[in-house]
Amino acid sequence: IIAHMADNTKRAGEEIEGAASKKQRTGVGSSVATLVRTDVDDFVLLLTKIRVEQLRPKGSRIVVVHRSDSVPDLFKKLVDTNILSAPVINKDGKYYGFVDQHDIVSHVSNLFSDLNGAGLADVEKLFDAESRFCKTEVREIIRYPVRKQNPSHPIRTGASLFTAWELLASSPDGIHRIPVLNEEGAIADIITQSMLIDFLWQNIERIGSAADSKVSDIRGSTPVLTVQQDTKAIIAFRQMATSGVYGLAVLDKDGKLVDNISIRDLKGIHPDAKIFWRLWNTVQVFKEKALADFPAPGKKISGPLYVKDTNTLRDIVELMALNHIHRVYVVSDDLSPIKVISQTDVLRMVLKHYRK
Repeated sequence: IIAHMADNTKRAGEEIEGAASKKQRTGVGSSVATLVRTDVDDFVLLLTKIRVEQLRPKGSRIVVVHRSDSVPDLFKKLVDTNILSAPVINKDGKYYGFVDQHDIVSHVSNLFSDLNGAGLADVEKLFDAESRFCKTEVREIIRYPVRKQNPSHPIRTGASLFTAWELLASSPDGIHRIPVLNEEGAIADIITQSMLIDFLWQNIERIGSAADSKVSDIRGSTPVLTVQQDTKAIIAFRQMATSGVYGLAVLDKDGKLVDNISIRDLKGIHPDAKIFWRLWNTVQVFKEKALADFPAPGKKISGPLYVKDTNTLRDIVELMALNHIHRVYVVSDDLSPIKVISQTDVLRMVLKHYRK
């Protein structure tokens, strides 16, 4: 079917030959349906023919946690496996919800009610925060247990990859992952935005000229939130927690982009949280120490990753896929951040071309 579509002589935006030349069949509410080709038809057809459970590489395992696990145990699992989230199961092994690094960041920032009053020398408060961190269970910090208002509604095995793509691109809650359940309600798989970005990069030629869309035509769905590199790390994490974002652009004194700090960088305090005091380092120092302890796996480019308005969608997908990142900053000629393009924005851009 894909080969037949590729051989079609009509270009994107033109009617398929013969689609409107058939004799109209009249009836109640009948009309002539005109089929129009788009640049991304081949790619969308591919998505519809792949089931969600077929995307995960063979041999990879799904990391799960229990409601009663401690937060340090959860944190260690996420850091050791270099993932941002994990499904939570109850004592019966049934899906309970998702917990991610953002939940841990929110918990850690809430351990310190007065960030200006607590300092590096305030040993008593640091030990108290460490103690409370170690005693907390997953069920106490999870934002999205199984409830009606939970945006991460699961899908069932057998659903198409296109269904998952639409959900992850169109959710107003900005979900980043979807659980896949089997008939018994147990976790069978997980589909993440990162997995879809990787799949898009492997099949980038299938979206045709849409891959050459200019960055200037891609609308960022979230504003660029920034932090100065000499700001305390704990304040940066608090800003992420209160704003509901997963990363901040790090600027120097001249307002130029010099780095990015994300929820993943919380691992700089170590999974056992024995060096909470690092949170009172500046963002610059905290990042340096975190990177020294946990080198970024697979990152191809050092320093901040960015594009300009003249770059293309292809460039963004390549940066995300090869460097395992979730956002790319768009900067001006003087390296001031203009906007940020997330994985959600990329997924939406593909759908936009399909639905045009």
